[in-house]
Amino acid sequence: MSKGIHCETLQFMNDIIAEVFGDDQQCAFLSGPSFAREILQGQPTGFVVASSDDAVARRIALLIANDKRYASE
Repeated sequence: MSKGIHCETLQFMNDIIAEVFGDDQQCAFLSGPSFAREILQGQPTGFVVASSDDAVARRIALLIANDKRYASE
């Protein structure tokens, strides 16, 4: 799997999750211009949380949110 698409079947992750766990499985997906190295260095980044369930998207957004302000150097 790469970039959220299964290399062999070209299925998106939401299709695979529904196939494996059933259509009732709650899930959310993160997208955004972020890099693990920058996140680990504490640099600011942004994500989009997408879900077919608004409540799930809001819960995930609250879990990953950080209102820490970064001082420019």
